[in-house]
Amino acid sequence: MEKYDLITILGPTASGKTPLAAALAYKLDTEIISGDSRQVYRRMDLGTGKDLEDYVVNGQQIPYHLIDIVDPGYKYNVFEFQRDFLNAYDQVRWKDKLPILCGGTGMYLESVLKGYRLLPVPENPKLRDSLADKSLAELTRLLSTYRKLHNSTDVDTVKRAIRAIEIEEYYKHQSAEYREFPQIHSLIIGVDIARELRREKISHRLKQRLDEGMVNEVKALLDSGISSEDLIYYGLEYKYLTLYVLGKLSFNEMFHQLEIAIHQFAKRQMTWFRGMERRGFTIHWLDACLPMEDKVEKSLICYTLKTKCYGCRTKQMGIIYNPKAGSRKTQKRWNEIRSYMENRKVVFDYVQSEGFGSVERLARTLANNGYRTIVIVGGDGAINDAINGIMTSMVEDKTNIAFGIIPNGIGNDFAKYWGLDEDNYKAAVDWIINRRLRKIDVGRCNYFDGEKHTSRYFLNAIYIGLGARIVQISDGTRRFWGIRELSFAASMFLLLFERKLYRTHLCINGEHIRGRIMTVCVGSARGYGLTPSAVPYNGWLDVSVIYRPELIQLFSGMWMLLQGRILNHKMVKPYRTRKVKVLRAQNASVSLDGRILDRHFPLEITIQPEAITLIIPN
Repeated sequence: MEKYDLITILGPTASGKTPLAAALAYKLDTEIISGDSRQVYRRMDLGTGKDLEDYVVNGQQIPYHLIDIVDPGYKYNVFEFQRDFLNAYDQVRWKDKLPILCGGTGMYLESVLKGYRLLPVPENPKLRDSLADKSLAELTRLLSTYRKLHNSTDVDTVKRAIRAIEIEEYYKHQSAEYREFPQIHSLIIGVDIARELRREKISHRLKQRLDEGMVNEVKALLDSGISSEDLIYYGLEYKYLTLYVLGKLSFNEMFHQLEIAIHQFAKRQMTWFRGMERRGFTIHWLDACLPMEDKVEKSLICYTLKTKCYGCRTKQMGIIYNPKAGSRKTQKRWNEIRSYMENRKVVFDYVQSEGFGSVERLARTLANNGYRTIVIVGGDGAINDAINGIMTSMVEDKTNIAFGIIPNGIGNDFAKYWGLDEDNYKAAVDWIINRRLRKIDVGRCNYFDGEKHTSRYFLNAIYIGLGARIVQISDGTRRFWGIRELSFAASMFLLLFERKLYRTHLCINGEHIRGRIMTVCVGSARGYGLTPSAVPYNGWLDVSVIYRPELIQLFSGMWMLLQGRILNHKMVKPYRTRKVKVLRAQNASVSLDGRILDRHFPLEITIQPEAITLIIPN
């Protein structure tokens, strides 16, 4: 497994790389090192786009380095950046934290990522005199003949171009040994933004910064004694705003020319980053339009899996470990599973869920990133989340993904259907290795969530009414007793005297069922025994409609449930269908594979035959 020493976030101007870096730093409890060639200057805030408010996440200040470290007028260079970067890097690593390098100055970033061992370059008056009469276009062409030590994205003035040639010429004839520079292995995340959106954001941001007082910032710098020549040297905003303040450009001319220059600058940045890929760097590109939560999640996946986000991982196994709720031995159990898999020479990438909802996002990300074997170490709820992640992924044919289960939950009803025992993880691993595949059905529940019509998928069953409450209570009680059947029976006992009825209206096979019903179970599998005849690969849904029993009938029903004969109970009416409509179930809870559904009736429950491929026992 690779081990990263650094995370690098790069992207063109206006791509949103800084907010992403800050959000990721907040998640990882770490610090940011700026890789911007102009944000090093004090009092140059608006023109350099420091946006320091981006470094505050959820009210927490994210520490940053290499911003506001030199005075304006100074000529900061790549050699100094390397030196200052290493100092900041060592400071963060000393705190046992993983630094995040964030910036858009390609040469600065590459100088530390590739380990260029640069020397300080003295001025060459003779060379400068020979280049003094050349135009920027001529200097740029001359610069292109060298071996690209300098960052062309920053060369937008004659003075900067001459300095770049000076640097290149020095190294061309310099035989001295380069200084030592450590090899840093970095994960590189790129923020990719569509050209038209990028142009729109650049124009909007330029207007905003002008409104915020960028002209006054330049005037204040000039009034403080900074020469106009020095400000023009910094390029872009400071070049054109200085020319405007000096009266050499009108406001409209300044705005138009500056807007074009920033657009061209962003294009040159992307050209540099694409060049980095050609030079052997792996950049994991993320869409700038993704919600921040998704960008952070994808970045964490890249970091945790140590693999390329959009690469082909068809032969690689992705494992999602969901710690058992209420267990004090979660890490010990995973260590045992992991050790056994490594002993069996299983090649896999591993991520651990971080809370409710993360399993679904992780499974979706694994599927989208090319993993064609996804294994969940968890219970029914985690399995449901993983299936929903796969089914909502961008993979065209979901059956190309082999889904495996290593039981590790409070409820493992679906795993038990296939003979998977949570106490025998070795057998589960062996079956995954043997890779016997079977296409199985996936249930689908369509409903209105209060804002939009949406769907949620299930493998086991949907419970409406008392059944949903029983599942909730049994999951809770099992944390103490550890036995599924005992917990289930105990939960029913707790609700013994309630036997609450719900005004329900169902439509099954064209038959309208109305009345006071205690619980309904719609199962693709056995559903905690409420649909014991259900088969998850026959293309049908089994439905058990349970009416209110007398007290003595309730006791007999509990016994028959534990024996797998609940359908023989006189208060249970079974159906087999491909579609169920739940038009009404007044005040009834709805549980889907152990997950409570935000119920907004009506529900339409259907079956998708052979929609996913399961790794099953031999």
